[in-house]
Amino acid sequence: MEYEYEHLMFLRAGYKFNYDADGFTAGLGVQQTFGGMRLFVDYSYAALGYQLGNIHRIGVGAGF
Repeated sequence: MEYEYEHLMFLRAGYKFNYDADGFTAGLGVQQTFGGMRLFVDYSYAALGYQLGNIHRIGVGAGF
């Protein structure tokens, strides 16, 4: 699921059922528009079980 606040901040959470490694996931995203260019930063966390542990991801991007 995702909650959006004023097109600026996004909170995300989810769970994958019937997977051996995947499970709980969560994330946070922020975006801002400067002169017609959209900049964003995303962070996510995923609990991938005993084999892979906890995974943290960061994404940075821009759109026109």
